[in-house]
Amino acid sequence: MAKDYSVVLKHFIVHRLIYLALSLEIWYSFKEIFTGRKNMGLPSRHHTRSRVNKRRSHMALNSRIFIKCPHCGRKILPHRVCPYCGYYKDEEVIDVFRGLTKKEKKQKEKDLQQ
Repeated sequence: MAKDYSVVLKHFIVHRLIYLALSLEIWYSFKEIFTGRKNMGLPSRHHTRSRVNKRRSHMALNSRIFIKCPHCGRKILPHRVCPYCGYYKDEEVIDVFRGLTKKEKKQKEKDLQQ
Protein backbone atom coordinates (compact mmCIF):
# COMPACT_ATOMS: atom_id res chain seq x y z
CA MET A 1 0.00 0.00 0.00
CA ALA A 2 1.39 3.31 -1.03
CA LYS A 3 0.75 6.35 1.14
CA ASP A 4 -0.75 9.42 -0.43
CA TYR A 5 1.87 12.06 0.38
CA SER A 6 -0.03 14.86 -1.34
CA VAL A 7 -2.36 15.23 1.69
CA VAL A 8 0.59 15.20 4.09
CA LEU A 9 2.39 17.76 1.93
CA LYS A 10 -0.68 20.03 1.86
CA HIS A 11 -0.95 19.90 5.67
CA PHE A 12 2.75 20.64 6.00
CA ILE A 13 2.51 23.64 3.67
CA VAL A 14 -0.57 25.00 5.44
CA HIS A 15 1.08 24.68 8.86
CA ARG A 16 4.28 26.25 7.56
CA LEU A 17 2.36 29.21 6.12
CA ILE A 18 0.49 29.71 9.37
CA TYR A 19 3.79 29.67 11.27
CA LEU A 20 5.28 32.24 8.90
CA ALA A 21 2.21 34.45 9.18
CA LEU A 22 2.42 34.29 12.95
CA SER A 23 6.14 34.96 13.04
CA LEU A 24 5.74 38.00 10.81
CA GLU A 25 3.60 40.92 11.87
CA ILE A 26 0.78 39.86 9.60
CA TRP A 27 -0.92 38.30 12.61
CA TYR A 28 -1.74 41.73 14.04
CA SER A 29 -3.74 42.71 10.98
CA PHE A 30 -5.60 39.37 11.09
CA LYS A 31 -6.32 39.87 14.78
CA GLU A 32 -7.67 43.36 14.14
CA ILE A 33 -9.90 42.15 11.30
CA PHE A 34 -11.35 39.16 13.16
CA THR A 35 -11.64 40.54 16.69
CA GLY A 36 -12.29 44.19 15.85
CA ARG A 37 -9.68 45.28 18.44
CA LYS A 38 -6.57 47.27 17.76
CA ASN A 39 -3.30 47.01 19.60
CA MET A 40 -2.90 49.30 22.56
CA GLY A 41 -1.30 52.64 21.76
CA LEU A 42 2.08 53.29 23.31
CA PRO A 43 3.79 56.62 23.90
CA SER A 44 6.34 57.37 21.22
CA ARG A 45 8.58 59.37 23.57
CA HIS A 46 9.45 59.35 27.25
CA HIS A 47 7.84 62.09 29.38
CA THR A 48 9.96 63.35 32.25
CA ARG A 49 8.69 63.45 35.83
CA SER A 50 8.57 67.25 35.78
CA ARG A 51 6.51 67.30 32.60
CA VAL A 52 4.06 64.74 33.99
CA ASN A 53 3.78 66.62 37.29
CA LYS A 54 3.25 69.94 35.51
CA ARG A 55 0.34 68.38 33.65
CA ARG A 56 -1.09 66.98 36.89
CA SER A 57 -0.73 70.25 38.82
CA HIS A 58 -4.30 71.25 37.89
CA MET A 59 -5.83 67.96 39.06
CA ALA A 60 -5.77 68.90 42.77
CA LEU A 61 -9.07 68.88 44.65
CA ASN A 62 -10.40 72.17 45.98
CA SER A 63 -11.97 72.46 49.41
CA ARG A 64 -15.74 72.99 49.42
CA ILE A 65 -17.13 76.37 50.37
CA PHE A 66 -20.04 76.45 52.81
CA ILE A 67 -22.36 79.31 53.76
CA LYS A 68 -24.76 79.76 56.66
CA CYS A 69 -28.40 79.11 55.93
CA PRO A 70 -30.23 82.44 56.47
CA HIS A 71 -33.18 80.65 58.07
CA CYS A 72 -31.72 77.99 60.38
CA GLY A 73 -28.04 79.00 60.52
CA ARG A 74 -26.55 75.64 59.55
CA LYS A 75 -23.73 75.28 57.05
CA ILE A 76 -24.94 74.39 53.54
CA LEU A 77 -23.58 74.55 50.00
CA PRO A 78 -24.28 77.85 48.22
CA HIS A 79 -27.18 78.11 45.75
CA ARG A 80 -28.84 75.00 47.20
CA VAL A 81 -32.02 74.35 49.16
CA CYS A 82 -31.23 73.79 52.84
CA PRO A 83 -31.81 70.07 53.54
CA TYR A 84 -32.53 70.80 57.22
CA CYS A 85 -35.21 73.51 57.02
CA GLY A 86 -36.21 73.41 53.30
CA TYR A 87 -35.67 77.14 52.69
CA TYR A 88 -33.99 78.83 49.72
CA LYS A 89 -33.66 82.64 49.50
CA ASP A 90 -36.05 83.18 52.44
CA GLU A 91 -38.78 81.06 50.83
CA GLU A 92 -39.87 77.60 51.91
CA VAL A 93 -39.32 75.36 48.89
CA ILE A 94 -39.49 71.89 50.47
CA ASP A 95 -41.75 70.77 53.28
CA VAL A 96 -39.27 68.87 55.45
CA PHE A 97 -42.02 67.73 57.85
CA ARG A 98 -44.05 65.88 55.22
CA GLY A 99 -44.04 62.14 55.74
CA LEU A 100 -42.72 62.29 59.32
CA THR A 101 -44.45 60.85 62.35
CA LYS A 102 -45.60 63.08 65.24
CA LYS A 103 -42.56 62.18 67.29
CA GLU A 104 -40.14 62.86 64.42
CA LYS A 105 -41.86 66.21 63.66
CA LYS A 106 -41.51 67.28 67.28
CA GLN A 107 -37.82 66.33 67.30
CA LYS A 108 -37.18 68.15 64.00
CA GLU A 109 -38.91 71.34 65.24
CA LYS A 110 -36.82 71.19 68.40
CA ASP A 111 -33.62 70.85 66.34
CA LEU A 112 -34.59 73.78 64.10
CA GLN A 113 -35.17 76.10 67.06
CA GLN A 114 -31.66 75.47 68.40
